[in-house]
Amino acid sequence: MNVEIDRQFRRVEEENLALLRQIENLQAILNESEYQHVQRLIDFNTRNQRETEVETARIRSSQTVSERALEAREKNIMLITILKEQLHQEMRGCKPFLHRSLTNENETNALRHEITDLMSVVSHDPYSLDPAL
Repeated sequence: MNVEIDRQFRRVEEENLALLRQIENLQAILNESEYQHVQRLIDFNTRNQRETEVETARIRSSQTVSERALEAREKNIMLITILKEQLHQEMRGCKPFLHRSLTNENETNALRHEITDLMSVVSHDPYSLDPAL
């Protein structure tokens, strides 16, 4: 009976050792699987962070370009406003000159007309001139 018990005891010990080896193998497989999973998470997070940084840089660059365009537009609007005001001032300054020019032009035309008439008279009758001249 002792021999039978010893045999059963050894068989149970061998089964226990086999089960322990199987547990160790499964634990090693689980550890490797967890390590690979962690590596994939790290890779994913690193890639995601790089993509986020690239997108952030692109957005900042776009914002800088937009701000510069807006500043240029505002400067152009201000310049147009200044030029319009200068033009209005020039126009106000030119009105009296234009008025005088038109008046002088009318007077000049009247003098030309009178000279033409006198020349016509003189060319037809040179003796019709005033003897006092």
